[in-house]
Amino acid sequence: MSAEIGKALQIILNKEIHYAMIISDSLSALEKIKNDSFNSNPDILYISIMKLIHKVNSAELNIICKWVPNHSYIVHNDTADMLANKGRGMDIPIAIKGGPEEP
Repeated sequence: MSAEIGKALQIILNKEIHYAMIISDSLSALEKIKNDSFNSNPDILYISIMKLIHKVNSAELNIICKWVPNHSYIVHNDTADMLANKGRGMDIPIAIKGGPEEP
């Protein structure tokens, strides 16, 4: 299970982001969430993520999860990783333009 998915969900809840997309290269984590495969030996991370998903659903926030292949053979992936790691340490809001209403 991916801790990053849990962190993304927590940010979405804290900031009450109404539309978001979580992109992960952890296909197994996304499949486990999608199938809601609660078994007799669940891990703590899975339980906490499922609780966050329940809160997201209760708050009527819309989240899409997408899988991307791991880093192999993707052009400019090293640059994207470097920028993501740099941005992860920053505690400033980032304005990302999107949608038809934003120029």
